[in-house]
Amino acid sequence: MKDDSCLKFRQNLFLVLFLGLLVISCGKALPLPGRSDSMMLSEYSCAPEATADLAISKGIATLFFEQRNKFPQAYFFIEPRAYNFENPLVLSVAKMQSDYVSIKADSHIENRSTDLFYLYNYNQRFESQRCQFTALAEKKKFDLRPYLNISHKCFKKFNGQFCDDSEFINMDREKEEWTRGNALDLCLSFSKTISCNQEYKQNKINNTLGAMIRKYYTRFEKERFEALFRLRSTHNRYHCSRSGEKLVMTLRVFAPEIDRVYLQELLDAVETTWTNDKFSLKTVLISSPEKDAITIFPTTKAVSYVPDDDNRRVYLSQSLDMLTSMRILAHEFGHVLGFPDCYIEFFDDKKKELVYYEISKNYTNIMCSLKNGVRVPEDYFTQLEQNSCIFN
Repeated sequence: MKDDSCLKFRQNLFLVLFLGLLVISCGKALPLPGRSDSMMLSEYSCAPEATADLAISKGIATLFFEQRNKFPQAYFFIEPRAYNFENPLVLSVAKMQSDYVSIKADSHIENRSTDLFYLYNYNQRFESQRCQFTALAEKKKFDLRPYLNISHKCFKKFNGQFCDDSEFINMDREKEEWTRGNALDLCLSFSKTISCNQEYKQNKINNTLGAMIRKYYTRFEKERFEALFRLRSTHNRYHCSRSGEKLVMTLRVFAPEIDRVYLQELLDAVETTWTNDKFSLKTVLISSPEKDAITIFPTTKAVSYVPDDDNRRVYLSQSLDMLTSMRILAHEFGHVLGFPDCYIEFFDDKKKELVYYEISKNYTNIMCSLKNGVRVPEDYFTQLEQNSCIFN
């Protein structure tokens, strides 16, 4: 009986930790050794009152917990899934409904534990983002897939950033569809549908599609792609000083509702993450509010975030373990300092789909992913030194 209880405890503990990977804002729980995950949520503050869950969400949750209680061993050590631009996570009510019906009707449903596990967690992700679909729809212009599709194709075939112009002349139907789709998507990031269609048509007639693609590819790279790795124009500046050859940036932190000892451990981890040979981040806990201080608010939700309109406020989930909280808060302080997320998540309002992917499964930027081995890029420290310091 003791062994059974121990096994059940371990199963439930693992499940709780793993579910945390899928619903934590702008990050996820610290992966288990040798494993990685790529589920992140964007940096918007949802309305205080959550909207009621969709009917399909209630059905999925009921089926998931029913099956997990019947076959707990089937939900232990399910492999995580990663998503890059070639294999994005795409969520919609119709797709979730179809998957739910398929799983529920399966006479061997006990063998569908992995499918049901991910259906439940993806549904939870969809629900957590519904309150901000309008804001997420604006982020579609940062969809990197047309840019990355062209980049990968041209590098693979021509070993360069751009394809030879002859690549887009006398195309067969499949190649023309691919070219048109990616060229128009790049154009639509900046222009209206009718003008993009007209421009594409004229360039196709003139055999100058290569020039059109280069124009929008170059503009997209500068205004969309590179912007993901630069300090936002509205970033805040903080007090800096010199300690020998090292620059020290000091942030004052106010968090009266969070245990001081616990918080200090988290902030120590933040300081370690945002420090290199020439730059050091220092946090100072203060006992009363100050105008330019960073305020950390506890939240019982599984979502941690920094609002886009006020990056001196951090909402930190209290439902996470210590190691997870360290990793999450280090990511959040990247937003406090002014760096955007560099993973991609948006809502496609026309298709009614939530789309998420990371730029690359091998990317190690802490603002793009929280899988094993992520860190702060050296260039970020340089940007902070050149743009964010106030010297007394």
